[in-house]
Amino acid sequence: MEKTIENKIKILLTKEKYKEASELLNDYILKNKEDNVAWYLLGIVAMRMKNYDLAHEYFERSLLLKKDCDALLFDGLAYLEMLDTESAKRKFSACLEIEPNHQEANFYLAICYLLEGNPLSSKYIKNAYAIDKKKTLRMLQDFFREVIEKNPFYKSEEKESIRKELEKKK
Repeated sequence: MEKTIENKIKILLTKEKYKEASELLNDYILKNKEDNVAWYLLGIVAMRMKNYDLAHEYFERSLLLKKDCDALLFDGLAYLEMLDTESAKRKFSACLEIEPNHQEANFYLAICYLLEGNPLSSKYIKNAYAIDKKKTLRMLQDFFREVIEKNPFYKSEEKESIRKELEKKK
């Protein structure tokens, strides 16, 4: 994909102008149907618009053209947003087959197992931590803030305990 178009799309995504990004990508794809990056970016646009079925279709199209960790990761994230941990795990695992030291794939695979109450979560969070300590801690803090802290099923003592553990790791 041409860098100017790719950069323009990324700017539109940051500004949350998804309709414009989608239109630009669709025009581009009409002339460049074999461009896996365009399909991948279209998948991200659909995902941001919460159109998960379309996002999966676009990511799959991208993956048919080129097996790529980014497309697998974002397809997994789309499944994770839908709380379909089985499908998400398949995507993150496929990413790890290509790139075993992919920090984000390890992290999100750990989250899937955590949501299922599976102790394998520990293995993957340790992998992510070994790959990039700072990024993993930041992602854990974001996860805590967005998921655990807002969850009424966790007691305040449990939340405080998790918060203290995260602080110790800094």
